[in-house]
Amino acid sequence: HNDTWARPLFDRQLNCPSGVVVVAHPPSFDDTFVEGKGYLTYDIESDPTGNFARELLASVALTTTDVLFTNAVLCLPKARDQRHPVTGKLMRACSPWLQRLIDDVQPRVVVTFGLKALSTVRLIEKHGLRKLADHAGKPVPWYGRQLLPLFHPGRLGRISRSAAAQLADIAVLRGLLADKC
Repeated sequence: HNDTWARPLFDRQLNCPSGVVVVAHPPSFDDTFVEGKGYLTYDIESDPTGNFARELLASVALTTTDVLFTNAVLCLPKARDQRHPVTGKLMRACSPWLQRLIDDVQPRVVVTFGLKALSTVRLIEKHGLRKLADHAGKPVPWYGRQLLPLFHPGRLGRISRSAAAQLADIAVLRGLLADKC
């Protein structure tokens, strides 16, 4: 495979029946990309992050098919030193496309998984949130909808915020979906 180019990643389905879009940190190559697959998943068989993301969603009566997943830059960034770093330049270049996706889908709630995702949506409309630990699980009005910042469900995210705390953080989503706009 050629790691010198960014690879577009999209959810296989482009709908969100629940009215929720999840913006995450771009996935790693090994966890997400399978030659020939070409779409973004949280695979239950191969992805521990995906397993916990499914657990988070299930705790508020949602499945991965109820929400639309995307990531902060809508691609798997090109490799640098065996990693796929998300730079500020890349976030700025891709934010108009993320904004267009949000405009097209018109979700009621945008959930961010991790600080990179929270930082990226700030480029669409300022939200004033800086420190994720202070704002996780606390929805704020943003861009005509609710923004719900959460820690990333990956292993490193659970080091910063326990699984139990993350489950408590996402619990507020149930109330946001019950409140009809």
